[in-house]
Amino acid sequence: MVSALARRHREGELAGDALDRLLARVTEEMASTVSVELRGPVLDRSRALLLRHTLRTGDALQLASCLELRDRLGTPVRFLAFDERLNAAARRERLDLAALD
Repeated sequence: MVSALARRHREGELAGDALDRLLARVTEEMASTVSVELRGPVLDRSRALLLRHTLRTGDALQLASCLELRDRLGTPVRFLAFDERLNAAARRERLDLAALD
């Protein structure tokens, strides 16, 4: 998230005050995150996602991790990305997208 926000700021798409606000929000949200290890099920899913969607490797790993978490918990999981291609793939995989205020 920090990398994506910093890039948007450098490219002039995100003002400094918005960057500060979003970085603070990321810090708050991190307290409620759950880590998913990049092992068999996540790697298998990421491979399948790369074949189904036009994704970069890191994006497929992010999406696969979220799908694995959703399935393990058996409850909806919010997905957050700044990349529209990745968000479109997440929608096609029936994930709920988180909204930034």
